[in-house]
Amino acid sequence: MTQEMVLGDLFDQRNHLERKFEVYDAENPHIWPLFVRFTFETIERGYQHYSVNGIFERIRWHTSVEAKPAPGDPPNPDSGGSLKINDHYRAYYARKFNDTFPRYDGYFRTRKLRAA
Repeated sequence: MTQEMVLGDLFDQRNHLERKFEVYDAENPHIWPLFVRFTFETIERGYQHYSVNGIFERIRWHTSVEAKPAPGDPPNPDSGGSLKINDHYRAYYARKFNDTFPRYDGYFRTRKLRAA
């Protein structure tokens, strides 16, 4: 297997994950406003950086949000198919925030994307 083939496979996998996030985000538009609201609350409290995990846990445990799974994601058998919120897409929400609000780029520290 050549290096180009390996890199091509990794690129395809990463694109696949990004597409799944885009579908998930479109199917669950109620998550993004909560993510933004809770993030700005941490900024207003004076944090220079914050954990995307903390934002997700606040959404998960302090709201009545349920989310539709993206195609290919397993349904939650305990809730008839919906999830409280899928944490597989945390990094994508962090990047979306950094991109949407460039003044706060880096508020969520992110790693380089890699294939799953």
